[in-house]
Amino acid sequence: MSRQRMTCAEATLRSMVDAGADRLFDMPGRGVYPLLNELPKFPQLAHVTAPHEFPLAAMADGYARIRGQASFLNLYMSTGVLNGASAIFVAARDRVPLVVTATQAESWAVGADHRAEISDIIASVRPFTKWAWMPPTPDRVPEAMRRAYTIATTPPYGPTFVAIPVDYWNQEIEYTAWTPTILAQVRVDPADERIEEIARAVERAEFPLLVVGYEAIMAGVSEDLMALASRYSCPIVAEPDPAMLPTPVQFELFGGTLVEAAELVERADVILHVGVNTYEAVHGRVLHAGRSKRHFWMGSSGRELNKVALAEIAVIGPVGPSVAALAAACRKSGEGLTDPRLRQRAAEVREQIAADRRHLDESREEAWDAQPMSVARICAELRTALPPETVLVEHATTATLLVRENFPLPTSRHYVCASASCQGWGLGAAVGVSFALGAAPVVAIIGDGGFLFGMQAIWTAVQYDRPLLVVILNNGGWSSMRGSVARGAAAVIEAGMDLRFGWEADYAAICRGLGATAERVKTPPELTSALERHLPLLKGPVVLDVVCRQEPKSSRSPFVGY
Repeated sequence: MSRQRMTCAEATLRSMVDAGADRLFDMPGRGVYPLLNELPKFPQLAHVTAPHEFPLAAMADGYARIRGQASFLNLYMSTGVLNGASAIFVAARDRVPLVVTATQAESWAVGADHRAEISDIIASVRPFTKWAWMPPTPDRVPEAMRRAYTIATTPPYGPTFVAIPVDYWNQEIEYTAWTPTILAQVRVDPADERIEEIARAVERAEFPLLVVGYEAIMAGVSEDLMALASRYSCPIVAEPDPAMLPTPVQFELFGGTLVEAAELVERADVILHVGVNTYEAVHGRVLHAGRSKRHFWMGSSGRELNKVALAEIAVIGPVGPSVAALAAACRKSGEGLTDPRLRQRAAEVREQIAADRRHLDESREEAWDAQPMSVARICAELRTALPPETVLVEHATTATLLVRENFPLPTSRHYVCASASCQGWGLGAAVGVSFALGAAPVVAIIGDGGFLFGMQAIWTAVQYDRPLLVVILNNGGWSSMRGSVARGAAAVIEAGMDLRFGWEADYAAICRGLGATAERVKTPPELTSALERHLPLLKGPVVLDVVCRQEPKSSRSPFVGY
């Protein structure tokens, strides 16, 4: 192994490069400059910055989601960590591998209440990281970086955190070059009696159902699960608040999210949960409604097991090999392919899904020429103008269902969202996705409330010439909060307090002030004209502030029951 003497700052950057990083998302500030001074030694490590830690952390998140590798994020001290905490929390929720480093006060001054110090920064980040540590001496920083990367990139994935006192940077230490460990995916035997039992349960069920989560999609098993669903006329539903969809929306057996597909779930007698990570107590009501059910589980973490439904059998480990073994076990049986009950079940599933979507089709037709424009009309215009391979980063909150239904995508990998509640995440994440995809087309569809939370990301998109189309759904305010206040605290509104979260803001003017090409759009012809002017080749970020109507609450909304 190659060993060299170098500063701790250089060793920290070298650790990132040895891990395969090609980009550092970094916020300069007190104590970071010795690190930046070493950066020119690593031309393979591109530097990305932002005027605020929150969108910067969201960029690192979006970048990691697309690349399927850990992102490296460096933040300024405790206040910077707290600024970025919301986006790191989203990464933890969605099991996105991030290695987060942050400066800390000088080692001899920790606990002296420096004006930018939390004396126990490690304790503050532990609830939303897999692992967090402040190495006690400079020579252990490379060890900390190796461990942080390894822990972040072994299932279940997630963010890790290393605090580095600023007096460490310029101290000379010994560095040993390393390469990431090859992680072998252990094969699961299709003949294993537990796999066999799950396969037989799905085969013999009267009405089986698959609930598929983000972990399964990132493991690359969507096609296997769609084949399994087709074989047994078995509906697939996404986990609640999905960060990615398990199938294209047009797949005939896709029923939407767990809450949207409540009628299908109610009929199920066998449910297989695959890579699910977003169940909450409220979802127990959906999973236990209707007939008695048998539950089976596949996932990388026992932490999610038996959260809301008790599983008879759980296969804990990498999702890819588990699903492959299940698919092989099912293929061994010739049962089911010509069984009349499967044809009948397929017809029933398709009819239920069609019925669930019928009101969306009706509302789309009714509001097609509405003024202000409907979200469905906006999405249809975008879909017509944008290339089929466009990646959608969606953070439209109350309009999420309408966007998913009216902006069809070729594969589940063309859709990026967040399962966690975090206003403002979408714009930063879209910039990160754009970095990861290079010149490939990316569109961000976000709500106006979310834009106000994360607008600083526009600055980064401008500075780095990202070819990104941002569509702001401007319905006159923060709609999700406006609705929840009206439902939960109507008395304060009746008393005259203005908690409706409505506003008249010129988002296009804000974005032009940050250097982006931006314009306000009010009618379908204006939208068509704007898209024709700016597409197909974007030369930097383009923002369309699209005035739209306040959509009526849907009975299939993901927010039903909250």
